[in-house]
Amino acid sequence: MIENKTIFITGGAGFIGSTLAGRLVERNRIVIFDNLSRKGTRHNLQWLQHKRQADRLEVTVSDVRNSESVREAVADASEVYQLAAQVAVTDSVKDP
Repeated sequence: MIENKTIFITGGAGFIGSTLAGRLVERNRIVIFDNLSRKGTRHNLQWLQHKRQADRLEVTVSDVRNSESVREAVADASEVYQLAAQVAVTDSVKDP
């Protein structure tokens, strides 16, 4: 496993994103980018912030539709995991 990278995770406060971040933060700097709109995301962030390596964790609360915010947050990343998504099809139909 390559270590000491800066890893950027959109949707990083979601279930899959936070699990990935929790694993990778052991040996890397993690930048989580999430709008925290889904239920449970704040709980997932609390779990991450209680990990021993929490000092390697940075959280940007913003939306992937804000291109300037994404550009700034991803600037130093060596890897990008794009996990941001609208997970409820019914929400997408109601408000596309």
